[in-house]
Amino acid sequence: MLNHEYHSHPAINKSSLDVLDKSPWNYYMEYLNPNKPIRESTASMQNGTAIHMAILEPELFHRTYALAPDCRRGTKEWAKAQLENDGKVLLKPDEYEDIICSRDAILNDSVASVLLKGAEFEQTFFWIDSDTGLQCKCRPDALNNWICDIKKTKSVTPYDFQKSATAYRYFIQAAFYSDGVSYATGKERDGFIFVCVEDKYPYDTACYMYEEDDLHYAREEYKRLLSLLKSCKNNNIWPKLNQEIRQLKIPEWKKVS
Repeated sequence: MLNHEYHSHPAINKSSLDVLDKSPWNYYMEYLNPNKPIRESTASMQNGTAIHMAILEPELFHRTYALAPDCRRGTKEWAKAQLENDGKVLLKPDEYEDIICSRDAILNDSVASVLLKGAEFEQTFFWIDSDTGLQCKCRPDALNNWICDIKKTKSVTPYDFQKSATAYRYFIQAAFYSDGVSYATGKERDGFIFVCVEDKYPYDTACYMYEEDDLHYAREEYKRLLSLLKSCKNNNIWPKLNQEIRQLKIPEWKKVS
């Protein structure tokens, strides 16, 4: 299954659970609203995609991207380069260097190189949650005896990565993917590891994993969210929720003297 096919499939993934955790209304507006505006991918998202592709699918990376001349976008020199590269996405020299250096740092890391050696990349898995009957999906970056996810980050120090892991709820991903792969394949893996690389010089690397107590809590949390989603779907609360929110009156503040 191609990446865009995976993302367009309606099964529940970790990202949709993150949106639901904000509120059911956020979930409705993101995934069910027929009038949702089309959003362009950000430069950071595009860069992350390129780094993943360079590491996991190098042949596809070279078919998709090309090194641009050292000039501004929109110039004649840039337009000429686009014609010469036959529709490839052009990367500025500094962008290209960051991606290649991040790739090389991962492949030369003593732990990450072992984890990625012989792994299957970008495999899609579907399963039915036993408690709610909802179809779920995940797409690990790399899979062998371990499940690996590559994270581009500003800093791989434990303190800084912990902040990112908390903000983006990586603990949910670790449990959700671990259980999903187990359900889909009938085989438990040795664990879930985040393979992290800094996106700027010196491109430091680190590998992290959660303790079992954290994963136990994460399972309870994603199961709670799946149950909430099932309730929302069964009771069709999306329109009602919108009306209730709009009818709320904001109380006036009284100054305390």
